[in-house]
Amino acid sequence: MNHSDHKSTDNQELHFFDLVTILIDSRKLTLKIFSFIFVGFFLYAIVAPITYKSETLLIPAESDNQFNMPSNPLAGLVSIPGFGDVGGQGSVQTSIAILKSKSFISKFINDLNILPIIYHDNFDKDKNEWKTNPPSLTEASERFTSDIMSINEDKVTGIIALSVIWKDPETSTFWANELVKRVNDHIRIQDIEETSNNIEYLENELKKTSLVSIQNVISSLIETEVKTIMTANVREQYAFKIIDPAVKPESRHEPKRSEIVITGFIVALVLSIIVSLLLFFAKSYLRHVK
Repeated sequence: MNHSDHKSTDNQELHFFDLVTILIDSRKLTLKIFSFIFVGFFLYAIVAPITYKSETLLIPAESDNQFNMPSNPLAGLVSIPGFGDVGGQGSVQTSIAILKSKSFISKFINDLNILPIIYHDNFDKDKNEWKTNPPSLTEASERFTSDIMSINEDKVTGIIALSVIWKDPETSTFWANELVKRVNDHIRIQDIEETSNNIEYLENELKKTSLVSIQNVISSLIETEVKTIMTANVREQYAFKIIDPAVKPESRHEPKRSEIVITGFIVALVLSIIVSLLLFFAKSYLRHVK
């Protein structure tokens, strides 16, 4: 190592020890800044509302029909959109979209009368009345889907995790399981109604034609639609099959107090050092300018 290398190293060591000296000299200010930031994190960890997370694991209901499909050679023609969909299998994404939809969530909130629970700060339980104007169902459904309910789909396994986060563990568990039950019922009833309309339409078309080949095709379609209704009537887990229902959580989801305190310590330490150094150099610069 030549002379210039030694000089460079000495300068680096000098700069480092200078910074240490600055921090020691301004230790009172550094400690005040550190304490202010750390206490803020600590207080947040204490006063942050406690929430619990209930999660149910789902998979799309199998589309295989428990009733055998017709063996008619024209049966392949029944693969027409809107006919013969079983188990809500038109699209898994459609089922998830229904579960997230404002109309479904609004009905869920209204049927269970949980608007006062979601907006408990704005509702007087003793007087059983709102303190101010009550929120709309649309507003409540948006809050529910953004802050309370979450849905995550594993593209590899196809497993869907529906989670509900709320301050009461029993409530979060009930909501999670009830959401699955109600969306299955909703999609099943919807499919039964659509299929019944399909059958009515096909029966009318069957009366209009005298061609045997067309009659065979329509008969196959009707048979498939009838089996769809039969499947919908006997399958409770229609769109989503539950592989792991939500159970009452034993530990809180938030706040993770130890993590908050550790993070607060690190953030407070780093920021207090940076602020102390910046203030020192700012004062030095102003003195130099004068």
